[in-house]
Formats: sequence, structure tokens, C-alpha cells
Amino acid sequence: MSKWRGMGLLWVGLAIGCGGDEAGSNDADAADTQDTAAEVQDGDATDTTPPEDTRLDVTDTATPPDATDVAPDVDDIGDVSLDIADTTQDTEDAQDTEDTADTAPLDTADTEPADTEPADTTPEDTADTTPEDTADTTVEDTTPVDTTPVNRPPTVALALSPTGPILPGQTTTLTATVSDPDGDLLDLDFVQLSPANPLGSFVTVANNKVTWTAPELATATTFEFSLSVSDGVNDAVVKTGSIQVTIPTFANDIQPIFSNNCTGCHGGSGGLFLTAGQAYTNLVNVTGNNGACSTLKRILPGSPNDSLLVRKISGTTCGDRMPRSDPSFFANNPGLITRIRSWVAAGALNN
Repeated sequence: MSKWRGMGLLWVGLAIGCGGDEAGSNDADAADTQDTAAEVQDGDATDTTPPEDTRLDVTDTATPPDATDVAPDVDDIGDVSLDIADTTQDTEDAQDTEDTADTAPLDTADTEPADTEPADTTPEDTADTTPEDTADTTVEDTTPVDTTPVNRPPTVALALSPTGPILPGQTTTLTATVSDPDGDLLDLDFVQLSPANPLGSFVTVANNKVTWTAPELATATTFEFSLSVSDGVNDAVVKTGSIQVTIPTFANDIQPIFSNNCTGCHGGSGGLFLTAGQAYTNLVNVTGNNGACSTLKRILPGSPNDSLLVRKISGTTCGDRMPRSDPSFFANNPGLITRIRSWVAAGALNN
């Protein structure tokens, strides 16, 4: 921009110089004309009329031939001056713009990298620190790993069937489902936890199965059991279960025994009727006519051991064992004796 600005000023100077010379020439011509007129006036005072040719020359000389042409040149010079001023202003604006364009990028380029430098250091610190710390910690932990196999306890489940309620003298089956993940030999133990008395009786059916027979009762009772399984290594695994034992009723639980096993002989003979509708009144608080046990009541409520009927189905202390047609029947079905005894122990109710 500085180069073009200098050339513009040179061109204007030349234009002004040329115009000046032309104006100077016109002024000299006018002066010469004035001098000539003076000389004519002074030289011949008597003949003041100049020859015709002279007058024409004076007139032509007095009027500057290029005066009209000079005026436009002066105007042109003014226009040129204005153009020069405009050009100068434009040149200065352009120079300011150029300076600004040159300065702004330099400032931005200088300051921006300084602001972004902290971001470059953070990843480097993280990358350098984390792996080194982790690697150091892993190497320092030299605790030997125990490779001894861990023996696992057995899995155990306990099921009762039936689940209850049952009657005294009836049985339920306790079945254990067991397994050992290490193949250890297992020891199973079934126990009646409560009540402490009376105790039922267990009979082993299989390695994982037993039956339990409810004992004689005077009141309904809930019995609890435990199954303990040991593999000989871990603590025993214990599972529990329970069952309710109820008191027999005469109509539903006692009369059917008489009807099925005794009425063949005691349907009227010997003065003892054990048929339905007659058995209760012929038994409870009625003295028997048995010679060896003639003082005993056939059924004494609350006292099965002192009841003649109980003795007759349990053994021979009062004569032949009943039923006479099958003396071993109650021996083979001891639970029925327990049922009758429990009914008597509970008060021999007519229910």
C-alpha cells in the first residue's frame, strides 16, 4: 500500500506542474500584448489609429488564446486533488485494516497455546501414575494362595408323610433327602426333640428313612423332630419337622375296632354287647363278671391299666386273650391298643 501511495502523489505533482507551466505561458502572452499596446501609444502620438493589420494583431494578442482551455485544467486539478484526498483516505483505511489483520492473528496465535498447555499434562500424569501404582501393589502382595480343597457340607431336606394330624398308635414316615458334593460318607440321626415325654418309637426302614409311632396320650400334642446329617468334616447339618397327634373319638376311632373284630362273639353272648349304639353303655363304668378280674370295671375312665377290656386285649392276666378267634390280632396291631388306651386315658368320652 505504501508503494502505490507514493506513485499517486508523484502523478498528482506532475499534473499540477504541467498545468502551472501552461498558465505561466498564458500570463506571459498577456503581458507582451499589454507592452505592445503601450509602445504603439507612446511611439506615435499624432497617428493613434493603428493600421488595420496592427489592430487585428493587438486584438488577437490581447485576448489569451488559451484562457478558455486553462480554466478546465484548473477544475481538473481540483478534481485531481479531491481524488488524491480520497485515495489517501482509502489508502490509510486500507493500511489500518492491514495492520489490524496482521496484529489480531499474531495475538491469538501467541495466547491460545498457552491456555491449552495444562490439558496436555493431565493425561501424562494419570498414565504414568496409575499403572505404576497398580503394578507395584500386585508385586508386593506375595501371600501364598491356599490350594487345599475346601470340603463342602452336605445338602439335606426332611419330609414327613403323612404330615398330620395322626392318632396315638399311628405312624408317620420321616424321609431324608441328602447328598454330599465331596462324596463323603454321611451319618444320619433322627431324634424326637419335644416333648421329652411321652416318647414315640422309631423304626428304621432305610438309610435315609424311618417311621415314628405316636405314643399313648391323654391330651392332643404336637411332636417335633430333627434330622442331623454329618460328613465327619464339617458341622452337622440339621433339619427339623413336626406333626400333631390328636385324641381318638369313640364313634370314629374306637367303635370301628369293636365292630370289625369283636361283634362276632359279643353281639349278645355273655351279656356283653359291642355293637354300635350299645357298646358304650355296656363298657364304661360297668363291672365285669370275669372270675379273675371280677372287681374291675370294663372301662374305667382315665385309668386304662385298671380297665378289664384293656387287660383282655393286651394279655392273659384276666383269662384268655381276646379276640378268642384270633388272640394274636392285637399283638400284631399294637397301635390299636395304644388308641384304645389313649381314649380311656383322655376320659373315655362318648363322642
